[in-house]
Amino acid sequence: MQTSYLDFFKRACIVVAVATIPILIWYLFGVILMVFGAILLAMLLRLGAQPFVRHASLPEGIALALSGLLILVIVGAPPISSARVFRVNFKT
Repeated sequence: MQTSYLDFFKRACIVVAVATIPILIWYLFGVILMVFGAILLAMLLRLGAQPFVRHASLPEGIALALSGLLILVIVGAPPISSARVFRVNFKT
């Protein structure tokens, strides 16, 4: 069975693509991780904004802002309170 140059070129391109994709993923891992984190954060903001939109009838932008503030308070409160305890217990 004889193959044409076009078939050989197609197969060679597939081999090159399969070989370079893992290399690109290795070099662009930071970008891929940042995009994944941004998608997770966007989903979390949407999930937190849904009750504000549904029950309080707020516009979506304001609901997203409130959701972001609520997430900041929940995530930021433990370090602030533990810093106060640390400062009181180890006062110099």
